[in-house]
Amino acid sequence: MAEWSIAAVLKTVDLQGSGGSNPSLSVIKKASKHQCLKAFLLQSIKASEKIKVGVTHIFIVNDITFKYHLEHMFAGTGSGERIPSFLTNANVDMHHSTERNLVGMIADISKIRRDDNVIFYLTKRAKFYGIFKVEQIAFADVNGQYLSSELNKNLSFRVLLKPCDVFAKGITEHECLDCLDGIDAPYKMCWSLIYRKLKGERGCTTIFDYEADRIKNLIKTKNENNPLQGTSFTYNNTDDIIETTHNPKTYTGQSQSISIKNRVLIKANLGNSFEVHLQAYLMQSFASVANLIGITINNYWISNEVSCGVGMQKIDIMLIEEIDANVTIYILELKAWNPTSDIINYQLPWYVKWCSDYVVPNFQGKNVIIKPIVVGREFSNANELQNFNDVCEQSSLGENVETISFVSFSYDAQNITFKKEF
Repeated sequence: MAEWSIAAVLKTVDLQGSGGSNPSLSVIKKASKHQCLKAFLLQSIKASEKIKVGVTHIFIVNDITFKYHLEHMFAGTGSGERIPSFLTNANVDMHHSTERNLVGMIADISKIRRDDNVIFYLTKRAKFYGIFKVEQIAFADVNGQYLSSELNKNLSFRVLLKPCDVFAKGITEHECLDCLDGIDAPYKMCWSLIYRKLKGERGCTTIFDYEADRIKNLIKTKNENNPLQGTSFTYNNTDDIIETTHNPKTYTGQSQSISIKNRVLIKANLGNSFEVHLQAYLMQSFASVANLIGITINNYWISNEVSCGVGMQKIDIMLIEEIDANVTIYILELKAWNPTSDIINYQLPWYVKWCSDYVVPNFQGKNVIIKPIVVGREFSNANELQNFNDVCEQSSLGENVETISFVSFSYDAQNITFKKEF
C-alpha cells in the first residue's frame, strides 16, 4: 500500500488585543500612533471572529521510511513501481486503471497547502506522531527518485516539511479510534479514519477539524504538552520515539510539476473518461471555481473523495467555510458529461443527509447552511439546461439546504472554462 495522507481541517484561534474589541476614545487618545492603528483595527474585528491556521494531513509511514522522512523533512505517496509518465508527456499511452490510481493520488496530494499541518501514522506500531508543517507544496520526483534505495519504495508525489510542535511519543490507534473518553455522541467519533480502515485503499484522505483536534490533543497529553527542542529529528526504533538529532540533513531531491491540465485536455478532446482528472485539476486550481460558488475567504477547508458511509459512498469535493458564527458546507458532485436527474434523486440526498447527521452537529451554536452543487459539462442547447434547472428547483433536500446550483465547464485545445449557470 502506498503512503497516504489524511487531511483534517483547521484549528482556530481568537483574535485578541489589549483594550478589547472596542477601546474607549480616552484610551485611543493616549496611545501612540502604533497603538492607535492597533485600536482602529481591533474596532473593525468582532470579538468572536476566528481565522484558520492550517489543515492537518496524516501520512502513513513504516519502520524503514519514518527515519528518512524525519531526517530529510518530507512526506510522500506513490504506487508500487508505477510512474506518472503523463506528467512529462501528456500524449503517452497508459492503462486506464493504472492512470486512474496515479491521478487519484495527484488529486489527493494537490489539496495540501503551505503551512498545513502534518501528522505521521506509523503502521507497524499503529501510532500517530507529530506535529509538522508543510514547507513546500506537492511536487513530483519521478526519475531517479531521491532516497529511493533507502526508502525501498516508490514515492512519486511529495511535500517538504518543517517542524511545528514535535513530540517524542506517539498515540496508539486504539487511543485515537476505539477509546470513547470524551465521546458522548456518535458524530464526534473519528469516522474519516474508521472509513479508511474499512476500505484501506486511499492514498490521501481528509478528516474534519474536530477529528484533527482530538488527535493533536491526545498527542500533547501523552507527552505532557512538552514538545522536543531543536529543528532536526530522527526516529529511535528501539524506544519507539522521535528524538532530536544534532546531525541535520538537507533535502536535495528534484522537484517536478504535477500539473494535470494538459493531460485533462488530451483525455477530454479524445472523448476518453476524465472525471478523476477533472477532480485533480480542480484540486490544483480551485480558484477558477471558488468565486463562482460563493467562496469569500482563502482559508476554507477542502477535500476530495470524502467518505460518507460504510458502503464507501464518497463526495467528490467538499468545502467548509467558517466566518464568525456562520458555516457553509459545499457539496460538489462532478460529472465529465452532462449531469442527469439521478444525481438529484439519489446521490445528493444521501450526501446531504450524511452531512446533516455527522458533520453539522459538530458546529453547535453556529448557523450552518449546506450548498449542493453539480459541476458538469455544459449543455448543448438551452432546453436541456432549462430541464435540468427545473429538476434542481423541484428537489427538496431538507432544512437549511439551499437549492442545487449548477456550474458548467467547456474546453478547447488550450483551456478549461467554468461558468455558473444557476
